[in-house]
Amino acid sequence: MIDLVIVRAPHQVLYSIERLRESKLKSVLVLDMFENQDYNNAITGILKYKKWDRVIKMNYSVKDVRGVVKYIYYLLIIKILSLYNLRLNNLIVGDGSIIFAKLISDNFKYINNTVVVGDGTDLIIQNESKKEIRYYCRIGMKAKIILKLLNLKFNDEYKYDELFTYLQVDDPRLKLNDFSILKNFIKESQSNIVDYNCIYFLGTILLDRFKKEEVEGIYKQIFDRYSTLKIKYIPHRRATLEEIEIARSTCRVTIMESKGTIIETFFMENNIIPITLGSFFSN
Repeated sequence: MIDLVIVRAPHQVLYSIERLRESKLKSVLVLDMFENQDYNNAITGILKYKKWDRVIKMNYSVKDVRGVVKYIYYLLIIKILSLYNLRLNNLIVGDGSIIFAKLISDNFKYINNTVVVGDGTDLIIQNESKKEIRYYCRIGMKAKIILKLLNLKFNDEYKYDELFTYLQVDDPRLKLNDFSILKNFIKESQSNIVDYNCIYFLGTILLDRFKKEEVEGIYKQIFDRYSTLKIKYIPHRRATLEEIEIARSTCRVTIMESKGTIIETFFMENNIIPITLGSFFSN
């Protein structure tokens, strides 16, 4: 029996490590990798916080023939493993859109506990609207035909046993992520940077949705709100130099490069204890 983790984003890797902190079983991490190298670098930087028995990186793109072949190859592996009745203690899913995780959930007979490491805007919206929290995996007709040919069951809605998140949401399946592993790395010492007159603002990608003058207006409106504080702006890992320069020139902020890592480990590795954080809602 093993713990199987299937994720695709850096913070999902970190939350999975937190979830497995007490497990003594073998752990296998499957990374459904993006083509974005900054994402992949951030994931690599987080892997050191846990000793994994095996790390599998799935790189594919259905945009070309080679990628489609690899995609079908991964589906065949899932089919074969389902026939061998592989037993899972925890199946930890980082993203409801990862089809391979959904297929394992639907086709493996022996899974003790299916866990979704939930975070982000969709979870907040569902909770605030008082709707039942649900996760779905949507696929196209071509993919459904391939699954039918392989005799793989597929239901687009996740049936999960536990929601592991740091957000205080109204869900009976909630298990709170208190970041105990991260806290173990934070030492109380004089080297920690604590500034009560500073706000760390987390950036997002705006230029792909708005015109330059609109982006300037958004930044000015946001940073005017925090005019009494020193503003240290941390660009999104995929932000362009143009967008970073807009933030710098419009708001006269200090730019802090996180070098591709996620914000949780960035603060920890730089001995920063942020008192005030700001961000866009999409963060």
